[in-house]
Amino acid sequence: MQSVIDMTDLHLKLRAARQYAKLTQEQIAGRFNITRNAVTQWEAKDPESRTRPDLARLEVLCGLTGAPLDW
Repeated sequence: MQSVIDMTDLHLKLRAARQYAKLTQEQIAGRFNITRNAVTQWEAKDPESRTRPDLARLEVLCGLTGAPLDW
C-alpha cells in the first residue's frame, strides 16, 4: 500500500484524470478561481515550468474527477 503521492508523474495523472472526467482546464480553473494557465502549469511536461496543486486542491480534484488521492 502506497501512502505517499508519487510527485514525479503527478502532472500526467492530473491531465489523465481531468480528461477522463471530460473537464477542461478552464473548468478546473473556474472551480478554484484561478487562471487556466495555473492549471496548465500543473500539467506541464517541462519540469522547470511545472507547479503542483496543494493537498487541499488535490483532494477537490479527486472529487471532481473521481480519481483516488493515492493514485
